[in-house]
Amino acid sequence: MDAGKGAKGSERTALQRAGSPVLLRIVKDGAAALPADVDLLFFGSDDFPATSLDTLQLGQFLAESGPRIRLSVHDAQNDKALCEKLGVLFFPALIIQGKNRGRLRFLGTPSGHCLRALVESLAAASTGEPGLQESVLSRLSAVKSQVELKIFVRPDSEPCRRTALLGARLAVGSGLFRTEIINHLDFPVMSRRYRIGSVPRTVVNGRTEINGARSGEDFLERVLGALVAQPEMYR
Repeated sequence: MDAGKGAKGSERTALQRAGSPVLLRIVKDGAAALPADVDLLFFGSDDFPATSLDTLQLGQFLAESGPRIRLSVHDAQNDKALCEKLGVLFFPALIIQGKNRGRLRFLGTPSGHCLRALVESLAAASTGEPGLQESVLSRLSAVKSQVELKIFVRPDSEPCRRTALLGARLAVGSGLFRTEIINHLDFPVMSRRYRIGSVPRTVVNGRTEINGARSGEDFLERVLGALVAQPEMYR
């Protein structure tokens, strides 16, 4: 997509939709305080112009606010090889590449509390410090196989922000975690596929669900429980 197309005319609207002035100030200050460089890869698509443009504008807002955030712009039409290499299948998408050990990405427009979770995730990835409790970090060593987390959220929910950040921190702390934080309002087909009703809801490896916001220890215990093979009749 054309990175500059409509950028000036839609910036104010995109930021207005993103959240209150107080929330935007928190996000801006968080972006400015990042201690180390981190890459933020934007992927948009002309098939989804409105959400792609809004997401691009928010990415630009973060990059302008934080000199440590290195934003690169890509799209489905012109960067097919890169999309295939990184496994980008849904648009818009924001991929964080810093000192995070696992894969970390946001799908859909990261407005509201999702935007705050995004900048907090960037901060964790910039340092490589997940910011998890020692009890949670010690339990991470029990994870021996790859874990895919799809965390469905909505922008106006503070519990969704906390769950999204927890999933992001697990991906910062362990190379076995692949965390996707999904604005379920932007992906109705995916939400129906996973029967998403109330949020936050986390889908573990495509099948086991964790409902609601949980503490770090409780959340990880439920993830570990989901990794234990269950007889077909209990799935």
